[in-house]
Amino acid sequence: MNVPDATAEEVAADVLMTVHGKLGAFRFGGRAKMTTWIFEIAKNRAIDYHRSQKHEFEELDASLASTEQHAEAEHGTCANNEMVWIRTRLAELSEQDQQILKWRALDFPFGQIAKWVDMSEGAVRVRHKRALDKLKHQAKVAATQGELTNE
Repeated sequence: MNVPDATAEEVAADVLMTVHGKLGAFRFGGRAKMTTWIFEIAKNRAIDYHRSQKHEFEELDASLASTEQHAEAEHGTCANNEMVWIRTRLAELSEQDQQILKWRALDFPFGQIAKWVDMSEGAVRVRHKRALDKLKHQAKVAATQGELTNE
């Protein structure tokens, strides 16, 4: 579930402690197998980890920065102006919408994102579409006003 290795060990230890502490609450012979019960606890702990993290947006790393510099050298300041415009428009979105766009850009499924942000999958899909539509509309307006050279 995309938990860093060092933290995953800590989360796994927490899962084992939780299983040990709640073993008396497990219904043997019930509807769920013990392995399913344990995996559900592990999944919930991983989700809790992601929810507890403040996902700060980082500046471009060196490889991406060099790509941006290459684009600027090839296309002049036009590419740089567009990157500034995009960063500014993204910053205007809510933090949650920024998160959803970031996780979708990294190909996380809507269902997983929904668990992380404690929303229904449909609500996450709607938030994602509306955020993209807002950015597209702003790009069209900026292009017609001459702020951007391309959409």
